Amino acid sequence: CDMNRHPVEAVALLVAVSSAGLLAEGARVVLTLKMPVNSAHGREVLEAEAMLALGEQFEDKQVHHLFANTAFESTITALHRAR
Repeated sequence: CDMNRHPVEAVALLVAVSSAGLLAEGARVVLTLKMPVNSAHGREVLEAEAMLALGEQFEDKQVHHLFANTAFESTITALHRAR
């Protein structure tokens, strides 16, 4: 998923999809975060907030900076947990 929203808002939408039962157990999620800040420290803070916002509905949560990501993007991968 790649949406132009604040990272925590993007994750909140993903959590809402999960809560609505629209993700299968074991679904691998790939979410590109758009960073509204241009400092490494600010990006790290937003990444941490986004990871925390994923909550207990996801496991194996990781943050990546992919070759295709711009300097203002990070990618989160996670696995949807069983209910």
